Amino acid sequence: MTVNWRIYGSSTVACSLDKAEFPGFFRNIIVGPNEAAVIIRDGKIEQAITGTRRSTSGLWDNFKKLWGRSSDLHVVLVDTSPIELAFYVGSSSRRENGAETGQISESREDAYLTIESRSRRRIDTADLTIMALTRDGQNISAEINVTLRLKADDAPLLTGLLRGRHAIADWDIAALVRDELLAKALVPLIGQHTGSEIRGNQEIMSEISQLSEITLRNKFDLYGLELINMYVNWGLTEEDELVIAEGCKDREARAIEFDHTRNVRDKERELVLERQRVTNLQELSHLEASGDVDLQEIILAGEISRDNLVDGKRINQASVNVQVKELELDIQQKESLLRVETVKADADARFAIEQRQALFDQELKNMESDRSQRTMTEESQRDIAEMTELTRLQIERQNAKTQNELQSSRQTSESDQATLRARLDASMSRNQEEQRTLRELMSSAGSADPSVLREMLKQGTNREIIEGSDAKMESHSSAQRAPEGPEAEDNKPDPQVQENPVDSKKVTHNTTDNDQNAGITGTRCTACSMPIQDGWKVCPSCGKAVNARCQNCSTEIQVGWNNCPVCGLGTAR
Repeated sequence: MTVNWRIYGSSTVACSLDKAEFPGFFRNIIVGPNEAAVIIRDGKIEQAITGTRRSTSGLWDNFKKLWGRSSDLHVVLVDTSPIELAFYVGSSSRRENGAETGQISESREDAYLTIESRSRRRIDTADLTIMALTRDGQNISAEINVTLRLKADDAPLLTGLLRGRHAIADWDIAALVRDELLAKALVPLIGQHTGSEIRGNQEIMSEISQLSEITLRNKFDLYGLELINMYVNWGLTEEDELVIAEGCKDREARAIEFDHTRNVRDKERELVLERQRVTNLQELSHLEASGDVDLQEIILAGEISRDNLVDGKRINQASVNVQVKELELDIQQKESLLRVETVKADADARFAIEQRQALFDQELKNMESDRSQRTMTEESQRDIAEMTELTRLQIERQNAKTQNELQSSRQTSESDQATLRARLDASMSRNQEEQRTLRELMSSAGSADPSVLREMLKQGTNREIIEGSDAKMESHSSAQRAPEGPEAEDNKPDPQVQENPVDSKKVTHNTTDNDQNAGITGTRCTACSMPIQDGWKVCPSCGKAVNARCQNCSTEIQVGWNNCPVCGLGTAR
């Protein structure tokens, strides 16, 4: 009889046979490629059969000798082919014990205790993500691909992994590796660095991968696992993170489906064993007729109600028939319940997958939103940097232009100042020469012609205007355009002087004589500038009336005034 031990299909890693399956198994043992049948008696491996398909009459005879009611016999079928697992480092709803409180196993005894502890609680096999935070609290994204093999040379490990269940799947091995190996070896290494140190630093990422693999290669052996290969694909770019997230989404969808349908597969296994019991009970009557007492005893040893099935040394056919009927009715009920539970499990699995995928889609949207925000921020920062650089260049250019203009203006100003100083020096030299000439002319009585002196003064003034600044020229032009007033009348040359130059000479000569011989008070005629002596009422030159001055404050007293308007002193007139 061929035993279908792959309860979970290709995901099945190991399965423990029920005693109801022993007779058929030992009479015709079939072990396929990459499979091993491990016979464990009283906690020790009695024999391991690998890769054979043959009639094992010698083994059957040995089995009949070993078999006894007091023997603790187990048969475990193991898939020894490589197992490929994928894990993900990133954001997770669960936190790993290894990251916070757990310590990685140091001995085989530690591994036994860990497996024993895990067998007493439900382990989440659907979540394949390990949350590893950097030293500064940042999430790191990575995909870890592990290839391993389950070794079939340690009976306690095999029986420990199978304790409380019919079989184990690669998802169970993945949960063990995730919690007890990867999380406890990889997470502390990541926590030693900051996010900025890890991202983009190929040397640090390679160091973390190599140290993790070295640590795990030794620790895998403690759990009866052989590490064949390990590769870490770090999420270096946003595209890498997106690919890793998509792979995690697909992988966890299959894990969720297995987690929800596992109970159905276990109940299907129970139905298979129930049918095998019916077949064994029906065979008892034929074994009694043929006299095969050993096989009859083996079948009875697998039955809990063995004492009810025998009457002394003979098989109680009535009890066997009743037991068969009860089993058949129980099988029918379980088949009906199984159909209902199968539909429910499929619906629950679809709902859980859809819910999980919705969360993944939301996470992907958030990642895309964050990436767009970072892109916009980076673009804004680049724009700001470019604007800042342009502004800096403009300021530098403007400063350079201003400096050049200031330098040019300074040079022009210095040149203008030098020119003005030269002109001033020349003007001062000319003025000194003209003053010297005037003094010489004035010292020679009667030799200075007023028209000649006036022409000399006019030419000097015009020369100063021509050589002066634009402001002086404008001032001179404005003065020439101003309306003629009393002062202009006063400054006009006397017509008599113009008409009669000889008289002018006489006046000049007389004025000089008067200045030298008469008692001059310093007062001059306001019309012709003739020196006026004290007591004169009119100017002897032009005939204009001379105003008197106050004897107290020297204020000019006009004709007709009786008192000084300043000090109030009465006038002599």
